[in-house]
Amino acid sequence: MSADGTRVRVCQVISSFHPVMGGAEQATLHLSRELVRRGAEVSVLTRRYPGLGPRDDVDGVRVYRAGFPLRGKLGALSFALHALLLLATRLRDHDVVHAQGPDVQLLVSLVARVLLGRRMVFTVHSDPHLQLRIGVDGGGPRFHAVRRWVDRIGVLGPHVARALEEEGIPAERIVTLPNGVDMSRFTPADPNTRAGLRAELGLLDGEVVGVFLGRLVPLKRVDLLISAWVKGGAGARGPLLIVGEGPEEESLRSVAAELASPSVRFLGRTDRPEVILRAADLFVLPSQREGQSMALLEAMACGLVPVVSDLEPNVAVVEDGATGFVFTTDDQSSLEQALQRALDADRQAVSRNAASQVAARNSLAATASTHLALYEQIGPAGTARRAVGSIL
Repeated sequence: MSADGTRVRVCQVISSFHPVMGGAEQATLHLSRELVRRGAEVSVLTRRYPGLGPRDDVDGVRVYRAGFPLRGKLGALSFALHALLLLATRLRDHDVVHAQGPDVQLLVSLVARVLLGRRMVFTVHSDPHLQLRIGVDGGGPRFHAVRRWVDRIGVLGPHVARALEEEGIPAERIVTLPNGVDMSRFTPADPNTRAGLRAELGLLDGEVVGVFLGRLVPLKRVDLLISAWVKGGAGARGPLLIVGEGPEEESLRSVAAELASPSVRFLGRTDRPEVILRAADLFVLPSQREGQSMALLEAMACGLVPVVSDLEPNVAVVEDGATGFVFTTDDQSSLEQALQRALDADRQAVSRNAASQVAARNSLAATASTHLALYEQIGPAGTARRAVGSIL
């Protein structure tokens, strides 16, 4: 509820959503649940993919899967047209549209802003140079549309804000909207709980357990991690758990088999990542490209010591030597050295620092409060929206 007692109504627009669960999808789901718990009305507009129905309800969050269940450009076009129809009719009382990402969801939200008079928020989930082509040919039409029409641009870290300001976006239109971690699920385990979780996973006392959690795709560089874990000696201290699925799984299994090390284990996809994280010691994120990784934040909240590539979104979260360890992206030798530093460090101290930082900066409660305040600040769209809605 807003300060004057009116109910906040917001439509999150995202290209894929539950049960598809990447980082942005997970962050949007957790945020939407918490907003509903606080009395807001939240709907999610997303593309309909094969095997999924047109409507759903996820813990009070209404999900509308628009368009035909087709992939590619035809599916995106049908989504855009159907989504705009829904915004003009069934969802016409939603004053704010929030585009979670730069693709068709941004286009739909911009049209809703211009033609339906909705207030609009756009969150940049990764590198703005890639998402908006800023710095390329004057920025391109997407960037110019964002600069002209979007009411507030959400960023996950200061490096994104700086990039946008350098391209002429006024600072007052940029707001930090960090991903939020459910601290009731992702929290360090007490010794007895941890021992039980490790026994459940077949982990031995005294082992130092590393975890990768995410999609098995090339840009994640899990191949680099496997080689560094085995060849750099970390495998002699304990297993590396690969948690996730994706098109690279078969080739990654081949890499592990060629190294003939029993320390690399593939666990597949899980709906309970906290069970694995709370039993482990190190979290390794070797990606070539990332936004603000939900898996990284959740691992830190659970007290794992992170070892991350030196991408800006990672180093905005991980301070080398204090809350984790940083290595040069795509450099196996650097990764091996960072793993060794983590193994030799006072891991309990680094673990406490990491967990405390996430609790202070990225709790779901704080993130939801920030979003609610933003939605209330930009307010109902007023007569322009109501006039168009009445015509339709």
